[in-house]
Amino acid sequence: MKIIKSTSALFLAAFVAGCSQMPSGVQDQALNESALITAEACCNGFAQFPWIGLEKSESLDFVIDESSPVGVFDDGKSYFASFKLPERSEKVTLTLNSFMSGSEVFAPKLIALDEHFKPVQEIDLEQFDVKTSSMFTRSQYSTSVTLLHSETPYVVIYSPQAYLNQKITVPHPARVRAEELGEARPMVTDPVYQHAPTGKLELELDTLTLRAFNATKSSLPETKVTPEEKIILKPILSSPSMLTETEQFYNQQIEKAVAENDMKKALRLVEEAKRAGSKSAEDVFIQLIKK
Repeated sequence: MKIIKSTSALFLAAFVAGCSQMPSGVQDQALNESALITAEACCNGFAQFPWIGLEKSESLDFVIDESSPVGVFDDGKSYFASFKLPERSEKVTLTLNSFMSGSEVFAPKLIALDEHFKPVQEIDLEQFDVKTSSMFTRSQYSTSVTLLHSETPYVVIYSPQAYLNQKITVPHPARVRAEELGEARPMVTDPVYQHAPTGKLELELDTLTLRAFNATKSSLPETKVTPEEKIILKPILSSPSMLTETEQFYNQQIEKAVAENDMKKALRLVEEAKRAGSKSAEDVFIQLIKK
């Protein structure tokens, strides 16, 4: 892509003079194209485009008009809108609608770019459906495309120069309804829409799968332990010596339990005495059961 800045002042004067003799609708179209011709391109390449981040699930109404950025594409100069797919989404469905309003419509082209801003996929106007107006919406160009964030995280919407010279005739809603109901065709004129460099659009995004990643060793934060946080292992000390009176008490209780033939209680007392530091409880118990 490149920037085109120079325009002949004489050409503009003649162009504006000619426009004054045109019908109002055609005159507006000509003035819009004139504004686009004289507008300065915003960027030297896709990487410099102003990217708008999208949400995981979103329906976005927007306009492309004279305040939009201008790019010089391989197929002409155009106002455009540029979007970036959500970071948390991997597989998404994008639906783009361009509404027919008044006597004009923005004829869109969609290109998807990889992480290095290289075009990977193009959706030309021929791949858009024409939907006639209904009770809830206007006539529109419409298309849906499925994209992968890992392959094409960037999307640009613009209108090639060749599209601006074209028109589209859409069946009148009354005629469509009559044909659906099998009624006589009404005396109506099918509306004609001129392709324009500006227009009203809608972009819908639905996330089909989420984007996952693996935490590699290099991506994990390094944990540093300060000297104060180091764990100091202390030796486990043996149980303190039991007092003579306590040791005698345990031995007496062991003797009593053995005499009552309550070996379960005697063993419990031996273990309890040993944990408390007794050095004779086990020997006393052994001597008693030998008798």
